[in-house]
Amino acid sequence: MKKVAILGSGNIGCDLLVKCQEAKGLEVVSFAGRHPYSKGLEFARNRGVFITDRSIEGVLEHPEKPDILIDCTSASHHHYNYSLCKKNNIRVIDMTPAMLGVACCPVVNLDHCLDSDNINMISCGGQASMPICFALKEANPEIKYLEIVSTISSASAGPGTRKNISQYISTTQKSISDMLDIEKVKVIINITPAVPPIHMKTSVLIQSDHIKNFSDTQETIRKIVSMTSCYVPGYCLSVDLKQLGAKSMCQVQVTGSGHYLPPFAGNLDIINCAALEVVKRL
Repeated sequence: MKKVAILGSGNIGCDLLVKCQEAKGLEVVSFAGRHPYSKGLEFARNRGVFITDRSIEGVLEHPEKPDILIDCTSASHHHYNYSLCKKNNIRVIDMTPAMLGVACCPVVNLDHCLDSDNINMISCGGQASMPICFALKEANPEIKYLEIVSTISSASAGPGTRKNISQYISTTQKSISDMLDIEKVKVIINITPAVPPIHMKTSVLIQSDHIKNFSDTQETIRKIVSMTSCYVPGYCLSVDLKQLGAKSMCQVQVTGSGHYLPPFAGNLDIINCAALEVVKRL
């Protein structure tokens, strides 16, 4: 039984708590935040988990130490949290854009990440777009430029998401560029107040003249989307690859699984599903 601690009592942390408790072979031994009266800590208490409002210190003081800590705080706090975990031989899954550890998208490079003591989950947009970018690169090795546009509901963008937007963009761009050896990657995020809230949609655009074989590229995309949906059930291809003049695009939609968050919060669900897949394999 792997012992897991969750650091951060916001939406990401609460949803991960439910996912970990429902998964076989995992035990959540502590759930930590910084505000004693937070809704998240109360939620965890009601699910029978040890809670602390002393953040990482509270996790380390608890007699039952975790094997894995999932850090759902912020990039600025992650450096300190990781330093303490390293001293205590606790492996870390980083849900922030801090990028101290190896960047991971399970369908692309999970096996490569399993020996690391710090695994970074990039960003919600990274998890949504990386499989498509990977498929495009596999089918068209000469790609030099990709453009990624993610649109999420404002109702699913909490304070942590909004605070980290600059790092979200730089981390997502760098991860895709480095992991897939693509010279230039442009990332855009739109947060819309539309009512009812929209489900997350991520579009990937490529220069049409970089596509060697259109039908082969479409088939590669469909295969990778199917593989990704094995661990992100709400991940689907909403717009197949199509040519729009000088550029071609395809789009995926992510519907949340509804563990703690509403179905429109696919942007949060996808990064949590990816993190859970890593936890299961560690």
